[in-house]
Amino acid sequence: MKLYKRLISVSIILLVIIGCGSGSYLMESGKIDKNRGEHVKAIENFKAEIALNPQNGEAWYWKGYCEEKLRQWVEMKNSYTQSIANSGGFKAKIDKSLEILWMTYYNESILALDSLWWDKALSKLDTAAIFDPENFLLYRQAATVSKSAGYSQRAIDYGLIAYQYPREFNDSLDISSFLLECYIDEKNLDEVIVWSKNIISLTEPRSDDEKLGSYYLFGIDNLADAYFKNDMLSEAENVFADAMVKFPENKTLKLNLAASMVNRKDYDNAMEVYEKLLDVEPGNVDANLQIGLMLIIQGEEIKDNEDLKLAKYKKSIPYLEKVVELDPSNMPATQSLPAVYFAIGDSVKGKAMTQRYLKLMREGK
Repeated sequence: MKLYKRLISVSIILLVIIGCGSGSYLMESGKIDKNRGEHVKAIENFKAEIALNPQNGEAWYWKGYCEEKLRQWVEMKNSYTQSIANSGGFKAKIDKSLEILWMTYYNESILALDSLWWDKALSKLDTAAIFDPENFLLYRQAATVSKSAGYSQRAIDYGLIAYQYPREFNDSLDISSFLLECYIDEKNLDEVIVWSKNIISLTEPRSDDEKLGSYYLFGIDNLADAYFKNDMLSEAENVFADAMVKFPENKTLKLNLAASMVNRKDYDNAMEVYEKLLDVEPGNVDANLQIGLMLIIQGEEIKDNEDLKLAKYKKSIPYLEKVVELDPSNMPATQSLPAVYFAIGDSVKGKAMTQRYLKLMREGK
């Protein structure tokens, strides 16, 4: 009799373990618990089934489903990933669930932003990224929010992640520009150089396009500026010179090229660039101003020849007066002219221009 009972018990165990299909009893129990809303118990049953059969995609799916109901997002994402890896039958359902979840949290982040709740918005975006970890839009938005909130390093971190997942060319260009601006704010010149070069490489092949051309010049200007600040003056000049090959008529590039020459004290070549620009556009305010200031700098550098110093000052006057004529509220020209007039002994004009300068100061021009 005892032997008979033992055989019955063993038979029941075997039916559960193998006779019912490798743990289907556990699957059925889990589904019953799930339908009752007892998700914690259901998860334990599905876990037990997975321990017996790790390739059971259905068990992974229902485990993830219950974890979703319990808002256990990380565990849910892992379960869904395993389900897809082991069974294609649930992929459509999983993709739909994940899409709804990330969009829900993304929209909740927008609502938080409307109230300027930066941290809450970022928390919502971080959660949304669990469901779609390669979503450019989520990281781009998080980068923008972080910058608005004053979290500069966090903005950069999100931006670098976004850069890995562009949906199209414009995404790469957009996030590269964002990162460049962040590094400019941080005064990180090494990274400014890196991301300026990146923008140039992205846009140079299509720089004849008006919009892309503006990005290209943005990269050029910031690359040269970083070189200037690193005392890499020849490199900065080469940046503008190379860009001039592509845009020979670009006035801004000509002005910047000449300014880079002035910084290297290459005054003769700078003057040649300025004069070519003025030949085409005599009323270019920036060119006239930069020539006038360059001549003053040259005069100040002369220490042992007063006549030559004054000659440089006198030569600057027509250019600076042209600036004031074209732009009466131009502060650099109005501020520089009084000192030049007094230096050459013209106190009448010096006093008059000083009064004009003080008036502009009072008006906040």
